[in-house]
Amino acid sequence: MTVESALPILSVLLPLVMLGSLARRLGAIDNRRRRGERAVVAVLVFAATTAVLQRPILASVVTDLTVATIVAAPGLIAAGRAVLRGRPRADAPIGSRSAARAAAGVAARLALLAAALWWEPPAGALGAWIGAAPGLPAAVALAAAITPHLGWLVAAAVGYVVARRLARSEPAAVDRHFALAVVVLLWAVVLVVGGRPATAAVAVAETVALLAALSAEKHRYTHMNLHAYDLVAFLRDRTALRFLIDAQRPLVVRMLGRLGLAFGLVGAVALVEPVAIGPTSAAWLVAVAAVLVVTTRRRLPLRDFLVHFSRPVHVARLFETVTDAGRAWWRGGVLEIAASPSLPPLPPFPPPSAPAPIARAETPPDIVLILNESTFPPWLYVDGACDPEVAAFFRSADGRTRGLRVETFGGMSWKTEFSAMTGIPAGAYGAFGTHVFHWATGHIRHSLPGVLATHGYRGAVLYPSAGDFAGADGFYASIGIDTMLDRAALGLGSDWAPDRVYLDRGLAWLRRHAETGGGPAFLFVLTMANHAPHDRRYRGDDAPPTEPIADRELDEYLRRLRATVRDYAAFRDALAAALPSRRFVILHFGDHQPPFTAGLLGHHTPWGSVPEQFPREHLAYRTYVAIDGVNRVPTIAPDLPDEIEIAYLGTVVLEAAGLPLDPLHALRRDLMRRHGGALWFADGGRLAAAINRRMLERGLLVRH
Repeated sequence: MTVESALPILSVLLPLVMLGSLARRLGAIDNRRRRGERAVVAVLVFAATTAVLQRPILASVVTDLTVATIVAAPGLIAAGRAVLRGRPRADAPIGSRSAARAAAGVAARLALLAAALWWEPPAGALGAWIGAAPGLPAAVALAAAITPHLGWLVAAAVGYVVARRLARSEPAAVDRHFALAVVVLLWAVVLVVGGRPATAAVAVAETVALLAALSAEKHRYTHMNLHAYDLVAFLRDRTALRFLIDAQRPLVVRMLGRLGLAFGLVGAVALVEPVAIGPTSAAWLVAVAAVLVVTTRRRLPLRDFLVHFSRPVHVARLFETVTDAGRAWWRGGVLEIAASPSLPPLPPFPPPSAPAPIARAETPPDIVLILNESTFPPWLYVDGACDPEVAAFFRSADGRTRGLRVETFGGMSWKTEFSAMTGIPAGAYGAFGTHVFHWATGHIRHSLPGVLATHGYRGAVLYPSAGDFAGADGFYASIGIDTMLDRAALGLGSDWAPDRVYLDRGLAWLRRHAETGGGPAFLFVLTMANHAPHDRRYRGDDAPPTEPIADRELDEYLRRLRATVRDYAAFRDALAAALPSRRFVILHFGDHQPPFTAGLLGHHTPWGSVPEQFPREHLAYRTYVAIDGVNRVPTIAPDLPDEIEIAYLGTVVLEAAGLPLDPLHALRRDLMRRHGGALWFADGGRLAAAINRRMLERGLLVRH
């Protein structure tokens, strides 16, 4: 038998042998999903190369080489990361023996590829030889008939794979429908540009997979899913991009490697696929897909405020943020900034980011700021709902009670924290305010802790949750807090604990600070005892409320409030006894009202943490602020308004401690008096945006 006469047989046997070996390799993959994906890739690569080149042996070699590369890629990337770190591990996936085996396998496949290129005849001669083999002419004819439509078939197969992935990742049918509609729209747009359906499908599939991988990596480091504006922010802010490259070099290398493989795959498909549709026809597909996106978008439910911190990664929710990202890009950032000729410019002064202690005749008082979770004066809703001891808790040292206007209801305490620390209303971030810590970190150069540092203060935060929740640890470090004691550092096994636990930990920190000869201290304590739900009994320990109650939710709130009042009184007494030589200014305030007060306002829809369902009444956003002192009478101006907005709280703290106001705080003090305690709510945010402009001009914040 001559080589020529054996070619038809070899053209069948060799591909079968190689594909059988490939099937065994795929069968060794433990992960069922990955095994199925690799099998689909193998079928698509073999079908495409066979149909275009009509060289079965060459097609089988190319398929085997492609799948082998995909399977080995994770190990190669891990080995590359180890080399880049300069610390190759002994147990790295690519050791010396496995590297030698991999090199031998690559060499063998390359040799076989070269032999197939030289030995296997081109399409015309192969057709004559195959004609002698029984049954093969019909297969070749079928392949020839399928070839003109192969791009559409490949696009359909890739679309099926993407749809399966979305079915696993999306929480509900409406999310899957919206995500799939967006994928179809992206595919149609790419189709208009290139006219190659398979190429467009592979490009969109790789893009979606890459975005999902980026979101997973971001959540691993920040506990927040990818937002569409992240991509805009990194492209716009070169400093942030350089920081990402320096701080997360292995991650960047891994993502760039994945991007390179995606470009290679898309390029390979585009190289062999002919144009199958014109721009005009593809434009009709874009129009249909756009209608699908709009229709499915309207069917999506309202999102709760924890959506961007939840798992697993949802592609639909990433796509939802595109509109917000577009608006932020149009206005130049996530923070509202606007010019106002009526607002005088700030005089130049050194930013607090480079503090130099100010010489004073006497040591400034220590400052204790207490955020009481979900606490409000009960008489806002029910007359005579509290006894004299509770009523006294809400009064300041001057005998007056004052309201605090906050910007959230039922949750999102971090918005209140942010405004109190920076003097910037969280409302100035619009839709981005629900995750304001993430966007503001590293961009705020003027803050309450920073100003206090110029007076020699050392600051600490006692945080009842995990420090990385909502990005709190990074934010507080970026604004000048020296020490953050989160749930783990406090030695607590739960977010739940009575107020006395956090106040006792705060007293211990103040005592350690005083014993080491520290200067003035700034302590910010956050509590948890009155956190929702209030239709369950809280026993006052580290377990969340679970026992149903027959009383009204207001009664449970009052019961917990009385415990808060007792714990605060005990803290004041302990502070005076433990540190009699130090003077303290104390401000305690409520961060927002609990969810059950919506029912007191006549709203009977179930509370679902959905901002669009929050009450609109002014009363729902009123809590309280009380100014107190130990071993010192705080400074309270007689013209301090009876209700102030949360963004003015830092200015009130500085005034109460008798500290001089810098030009920005002096401006806020004047505006607070002029507008009756309102800032964001004075004119729908225009005044706040104008102050942001003045801060930007003086380098007190960075556009973001």
